[in-house]
Amino acid sequence: MSHETRMTLAELVQSAEVPARQIRELIRRGIIPRPSSGGRGATYGQEHLDRLRVWRLLRAQSPAG
Repeated sequence: MSHETRMTLAELVQSAEVPARQIRELIRRGIIPRPSSGGRGATYGQEHLDRLRVWRLLRAQSPAG
């Protein structure tokens, strides 16, 4: 059985080094999935963190980045 790490938005912001406002926009645009639940109790997992890290790398490599 695997144990998946769950984190709050604040923890995700700190780990991914992406502002909460940007994370919300990426969710709205479908670039990263919605959290497992809504509202203040929303939690995010490793998939969210991984996708945000890839997004940051791609953005950094983009000429418009």
